[in-house]
Amino acid sequence: MDPLLKLYNGCCVMLPCNSNVRDGQANGTQATVQKVILKNGETTQHVMLGGSIPVPAVLAHQVSHVLLKHSNSCILPSTFALRPKQHNFKANILKPQAMQVKGHESEKIKMRATQVPLIVNNRTLATSSKVLVLTHCL
Repeated sequence: MDPLLKLYNGCCVMLPCNSNVRDGQANGTQATVQKVILKNGETTQHVMLGGSIPVPAVLAHQVSHVLLKHSNSCILPSTFALRPKQHNFKANILKPQAMQVKGHESEKIKMRATQVPLIVNNRTLATSSKVLVLTHCL
């Protein structure tokens, strides 16, 4: 699983869940990225994509919302904001070998992540010069 969500203006995305069905924001809704809006005071930092391509990047918790435009021109309003979501979960983590006891090789740890709920096809990423990378924040 890639822990990065690579977005850029004009990037085609799809919603993976129902968020506002009445306004056309449902599982499978297709849209294009218009802009990523950061929270007040947040800035990007550059990271190296593929070891050689510098791109501006932010953590998901720095994002206020992503401005999207419906691909279907019949859906109004045509633009909408998608906000990051917080998720709490428990992960079963394998203990280091020196701390393992038979029958207790792993431990459940409470975790929290911020995620921008989008599905992206990045096959055209290498040809884009304006990329913003959003990472999950654990």
